Amino acid sequence: MWVFPFGAAGVSAAFAAQMARQFAARHRPHQLAWTVALAMFALAATATGLGVLLGWDAAREIRAWHAPEEVLRLARPVVVSRPGYPAPTERDLGSAGIEPTWAILCDVPTPDVESTDVRRLVLNGGSLAGLVDPAVEAYLRRHRLYVAQRSGRK
Repeated sequence: MWVFPFGAAGVSAAFAAQMARQFAARHRPHQLAWTVALAMFALAATATGLGVLLGWDAAREIRAWHAPEEVLRLARPVVVSRPGYPAPTERDLGSAGIEPTWAILCDVPTPDVESTDVRRLVLNGGSLAGLVDPAVEAYLRRHRLYVAQRSGRK
């Protein structure tokens, strides 16, 4: 299934490069617009082909997600070990509803940070120092992510 996203990315990148050469020679605004659009599509198609990155703490509960079969059909799960949980095995993946031959297991050290804690701290105006990169905290605050939940909107 990965052939189609990477194939689309390759074709799109080739057309983006051609459009960029035309824009460099002629400086037509539509050529720049097409260059940017095709490059963005190439990046999106590449990301689709790579898969969805999940910590084992989230992946083990994937059956509780909305439309988990659709998520697993559209993206190859890359499951990363998490602090406080034993490293997942192929048998664990199968028990969680993830096809072991389709998933990629990554047993690597990861920080002991949960997205729920980050969202709660942002919502309550707490500091994220030491939990996420300062650039991530600045982005969350600048775009007011997770703050809208306070007013009842999601």
